[in-house]
Amino acid sequence: MNKDILLFTFLFLFLNNQLKAEQKNEMLVIEKEKGYKQKTYSHLEDTILFSFSGETSLFPDDAAKTLSASGEIAFFSYESPFFIMTYAQQTMSQMRVHTHQTNTSYDERGKTNISSFGAGVGHRLKFFFYEEEPFFQHVTAATGPSILQVREVSTNYIGIELRAGYSLIYRASSSFHYGFKAVYHTGMAQRDEINNTEATRDRRLYYTYITAGIELGLYF
Repeated sequence: MNKDILLFTFLFLFLNNQLKAEQKNEMLVIEKEKGYKQKTYSHLEDTILFSFSGETSLFPDDAAKTLSASGEIAFFSYESPFFIMTYAQQTMSQMRVHTHQTNTSYDERGKTNISSFGAGVGHRLKFFFYEEEPFFQHVTAATGPSILQVREVSTNYIGIELRAGYSLIYRASSSFHYGFKAVYHTGMAQRDEINNTEATRDRRLYYTYITAGIELGLYF
């Protein structure tokens, strides 16, 4: 218990210091051709961010079998590093789906399409101690409904997904960024019963996967 209190205290103090630092940081937009400061722009003045990413599996063995595309809209509050966001993602993968049958558990690999959308919250941080270059980190947590289509099963599975995202971005200008993005997905989905004898757990699928790729963002 004492260790948990110390850990939470440390995290609170760390995030509090980050908040204070964020309010003082200004991002410089550099005109590379002439090599001098063109203007000073504060990232805390951002209002809306549209970001798009193309991703594949983070694991090399599954990278050729997974293709994912996602879009996010983030809404910033003036002078706050926190934001709210919405997302939509489409993933096509030959992934391992975990199912329960009567008193047994097994893994079944099949071609699966996953459509998901939802909303969540995020936190924007400077990239550790990089104060001279416009590197940022975006950390998000979101949830929403998901629909699974497994080729071996004709019925759709509908459920809920939890996702945690991390982006390391380079702010190329006041209106554009690019960078690396990784998303952890985990969810549960369920189909309609075929007959009255089916148990609820026999109609459920569980899945977990991690995608990573390139992100592009536009600020307004």
